[in-house]
Amino acid sequence: MKRIFLFVILVIFASGCSSGRHSIPLNKGAYKQTNIYSISEALNLEAAKKELAGFENVRLEFGSNDQNKSVIKANVKVQRFITDSGDIKGYCQEAFVAVIKRYMIAAKKQNADVANIVSFWRADAKYLKDEFVCMSSKNSVGVVMRADLVQK
Repeated sequence: MKRIFLFVILVIFASGCSSGRHSIPLNKGAYKQTNIYSISEALNLEAAKKELAGFENVRLEFGSNDQNKSVIKANVKVQRFITDSGDIKGYCQEAFVAVIKRYMIAAKKQNADVANIVSFWRADAKYLKDEFVCMSSKNSVGVVMRADLVQK
């Protein structure tokens, strides 16, 4: 009976892991192509505006390394991976908006702003004010960012 139960759990897990889109990369080493896209273009998409509605009071500051702010929580790393083939730019923008939303949720909970937002891939920070970095492979994209939650 125990073996049947374990087999059923294994089958359910395996079928769930092999279908559709995932938020966990299958092989981080496979991300070879660097894509750079506009932050303002991604945030001005209709889907992004709907996703980020309600967070208007949270200020975002991209590409700086200002250490003079009163930091509530430092070096918060957020990542989002999407495994699917198709429109790389669209999936990169979707992953970027998902990362920004997670920062905004955390900032809203602590009544803070999000500052020093940088693209961060394999310990290499890119201080871009107008663009973000998205890594991609044949079937997946990934956005990793690092930021600080600072007092308003």
